[in-house]
Formats: sequence, C-alpha cells, structure tokens
Amino acid sequence: MAQEVKNIILTLSQLTVMQDVVTRRDVMRRVLALMNLQVDLRPVIGHLFKYLAVPDLVVKKVVYSLLVRYVSDVPELTLLASNTILKDLSDSNPLVRSLGTKSLLNIPYFQEQIPNVLLQAFQDRSPQVRRTAVVNCVQILKEPGLATLKHETLDQLYMLIRDTDPLVVVYTLAVLDRILVSEGGIVITRKMKSYLVNRLEMFHDWSILGVTRLFLKCHPESQEELLSFLNSLDEHLEHSNPAIVLGVTDFLNSLLKTSLSHLAQEVIEHVTPKLCFYLASTNHELVFASLEFIEKHLKEHLEIFSQRLSSFFCKFSDPVFVKLKKLTMLPMLATASNIRDIVDELKMYCTNHLTVISKTAINSLSQIVNFQPSMSSPIINFFLQLLELEIKPLVETVFQNLSGLEFQVDQRTEQNIVSSLFTYRHVVSSPEGKCAILNLLTMYDQANVETPYVLEELIEQCLEESTIVKHTLLVCCVKIFLNRPAELQEMLGRLFEHLLNDNSPTLIAETQFFYKLLKTGTDVAQQIVFGDLIR
Repeated sequence: MAQEVKNIILTLSQLTVMQDVVTRRDVMRRVLALMNLQVDLRPVIGHLFKYLAVPDLVVKKVVYSLLVRYVSDVPELTLLASNTILKDLSDSNPLVRSLGTKSLLNIPYFQEQIPNVLLQAFQDRSPQVRRTAVVNCVQILKEPGLATLKHETLDQLYMLIRDTDPLVVVYTLAVLDRILVSEGGIVITRKMKSYLVNRLEMFHDWSILGVTRLFLKCHPESQEELLSFLNSLDEHLEHSNPAIVLGVTDFLNSLLKTSLSHLAQEVIEHVTPKLCFYLASTNHELVFASLEFIEKHLKEHLEIFSQRLSSFFCKFSDPVFVKLKKLTMLPMLATASNIRDIVDELKMYCTNHLTVISKTAINSLSQIVNFQPSMSSPIINFFLQLLELEIKPLVETVFQNLSGLEFQVDQRTEQNIVSSLFTYRHVVSSPEGKCAILNLLTMYDQANVETPYVLEELIEQCLEESTIVKHTLLVCCVKIFLNRPAELQEMLGRLFEHLLNDNSPTLIAETQFFYKLLKTGTDVAQQIVFGDLIR
C-alpha cells in the first residue's frame, strides 16, 4: 500500500491540471480505492489540492472527501481550500454548489460562515442544494456553543416544510424530529398535518411512510376531524406499493383501535385479500414483511385471519426464514374449528431434515398443548412417537417441551412419558436436554420407582457436567428428597459434598442454602421449595 501511495504522488507530480480527463480520473479512482481500504493518504493531500479548481465533479468529490476526512489532522488544509470552497458555493452548477455546501458544513473551522451558508443554501433555487443543506445541518447543530444558530436554523427548517420539493419536505421533517428528540421530536400541528395530507399524492412512496408515521404525534381532536383524516388516507389502502398499504393500514389501525374499533376491524377486513395476495408472492422478503405485519395485529383480529388459514401454510419453495415465521404463527391462529388442521400441518415439519425447522414445529405444537388442553393427548402421543426415531435433536427438543407442560396430564399419559424417559434418555447429551430430563424426573417422581437410580448415575458424573446441569440436578434432588427422603438421603449428601468443592461460587452458595434449609425441617423446606405446589 505504501508503494501505491508513492506511485500516486509521483503521477500527480507529473500530471498537469489540464491534462486529459481519462488520466486524471484514473488517478482519482486509485485514490478512492485506497480511501476505501482505510489507507493513510495524508502524504497525497498536498498534491491533490490544485485539482479543486478543476471543473470536474468526480475529481472535486474525491478531493473534498479527503479534505473532510483529514481536516482535523492537518488544520492548515482549511486555509488552502477555503477560497475554492466559498467560490463553489456560488457556482452555476447546482451539483457543485451542493458538494461545496456539504463539505463546508462538515469542516469545523468554518463556524463563522455557517449561518450565512445555511441561509443561502436553504433559499437556493436548486432542490438538490436545499436537500444537502437540510441533511448536513444535523451534525452542525450538535456542536456546543451554537444555541443561537440552532434556534435560527429550526425556524428556517420549519419554513422549509412548505417547500415545493417533496424530498426537501420529507428530509426536513426527519431532521427536525432528530434534532428535537430530547423534547419528544417534531411538533405536528393541525394546520401542518392538514397541509401534509393534502400533499401526500406528490410524495415518493417511501416518503409517504415517513410522513404518516409522524401523524401519530397529532391526535384528532374530534370524531369529524378523524373521519376526514381517514377519508384522505383511504385511497392509499389501494396503492400498488405493498409498503404503502402495510404502513397506512398500521397507522390507521393504531389511530382507530381505541376510539373506533369497529372501523379498525373494517380496515383490516378491507386489506386482508391484499395481504393474502402478498403471502402468495414469489418475493420472499414481501412475504416475510406481510407475516410480520399480520403477527402484530393477529391477536386483535384473530377471527379475520383464522378464516384465511391456508395462506399461512408452508410452501415447498419458501425459504427457511419464511417457514420459521409461519410455523411460529400457526399456534396463534388456532381456533376450535381449525386447530386439527394446524396440528396436522405442524406434524409434517417435526421430522424436517433441517433441525431448526423441526425444533420450531415441535415448539409450536407444545404451545398448542398449553393453550388448547383438549389436544394434549394426541400431541403428546405424537411426541412419544418422535422419540422412537432416536434422533438426538428431536429427542432433546421433545423432552424440553414435555418438561414445559403447564397442566397436569392424566395417569396413563404420565406413565407413557416416564417409560419413554427411561428408554431414550441415553440419546440426550446436551446440557439443555439433561436439564429437561431432570425437570421431568422432578415432575413425575412419584410415578417412577427408578428415579433414584437415574439420579445416582447423574450424581456420579456431575463433576464433568456444566454449571446449569449441576444447578438443575441440585434442585431436582432436593425436591425429590422432600418427597422420598429415605431413598435420596445418602445420594443428596454426596451431591452436597461434590458441589461444595465446585469452582462456581453460585453453586456453592446454593448448596449451602439448601443444606441450612433442610436442617430447619422438612415442613419449612417444602413451603419454600414448592410454594403453593405443596404435595
């Protein structure tokens, strides 16, 4: 890199200012490449300044970029470039004026000129210059000691909201919201909102989203004002851009759900066919964005979306991230009429060759079990069938979900879970899977005569286990000891001995706590350990 810098300096020393454009731009291309590689180009700057006077926008842009980057390291650069920069502010080419404005506002040594430059740029006849001034004034106003300038600039920025160029308006709104963030952002008055609503048609698609998001800062004062506002935005629900449809729908729903919830329901019903069309799209990013939008409003409008259940089923062509989102959302769509269809769909993906998909499907089935206990028996039986495959990720995920059941299963199901636990526990090797096994042993210890033998094996191996497994083993043994003290007394003593010599201060403290707790008596220990679940 050092040799390349020397070559560039040599070329620049031999190159005259008015030499052909191709050679000049080739040198600038090499300089720009080194800039992108974060190479120190301070030795080159002195040879480049003569090119600021060249009426070539590409060359000017490269030289100005170098100037802004190294001006704090080489302050004398400002003196060399000041006349050229000030001259460029009055150039006939708006792109040159824009570049000069941007460079001057990013150089800290021009503070005296900044008020006049900003005023001149805000009033420039070119929208490009006005946009540049608006965007680059943010950093300037963060500088200490510019309170007066900030006040004057805010007044000018508020005036620019009525600019004839839509992008200037959007940039101004965004900049004001950022500058005033400590005060809650830009203040949107009723007149300002009415003015912006009437001009929405002239905004770019993405600009519409930015403007409507700011409308949330100004709530309508009457129902008539709200309905008038809705009528102005209603046509955007039929927009060809999906982002506009989703953004405006989200805005209207947040506006209506508190005072006019029936209208919010109608808005969602109106756009649901479009949402289903987006879900059938081959644009996977659009599908995912639509799923994110629906997930946000699913709880409030479950009845509407559950009627379109087939749109949420996975397709063969769906990428992994879309399948995961759909599998996660399916339990949220469950109702009494469609729950079996959802369960059947999720079962298809529990044995997927991708572990992340199979785990997500099993987790979703587990959610249905917790929220719809009527489906517990067939789903748990399906889980037990998955164990027979003896695939490690599947077995561990199933055990984790069985240990997270939030209700009491019947005696027959309990016996089946216990039997499978002892049959397939040898497949589990991860800390999470071992913790799940210990939790299951705690849940079903009274239906299981072999629990002490399993615990004894785990206690013998506990020195090799992770901290989380040791912690879970400690809690498990204490709980089972309170129910079966004769069988666990000797094993619990050995576990205490192992853990008191552990390297983890947390484990040592927990072990000491449980030892002291058990010494106070089993009645007190049961109240503390089991809480309201005293057996």
